Amino acid sequence: MNPDCSHKTFSEKHPFVTAKSKKTNRLIQNILYTSSQLSSLNASKLLKSENISVCKSSICDLLKKMPSIVDKSSVKMVCVDDFALRKRFSYGTVMINLENHRIVDIEIQMMSATG
Repeated sequence: MNPDCSHKTFSEKHPFVTAKSKKTNRLIQNILYTSSQLSSLNASKLLKSENISVCKSSICDLLKKMPSIVDKSSVKMVCVDDFALRKRFSYGTVMINLENHRIVDIEIQMMSATG
């Protein structure tokens, strides 16, 4: 707010990227589409062949943020799997529809430091 300072800072908003984002919306959609068809590890390898460098944990983070579009009342066969993101600190549970191999629900639980 110094009137004597000649340095001016500006910012521009673009419709193809959200605020403070490092990936464009189109890139995120590409990653989500690829990872919905494959495991996160295989999706990471396939995307790397397209010169898109994204690790499997980033893919999992994007999938967790994705809104649920599955009608849970239509699911007949389900598989439930528990996994550790970081042992003794954070665990997750994923529910997968066995008919089309899509994620129905995912939940992450953080454990307290005291146990």
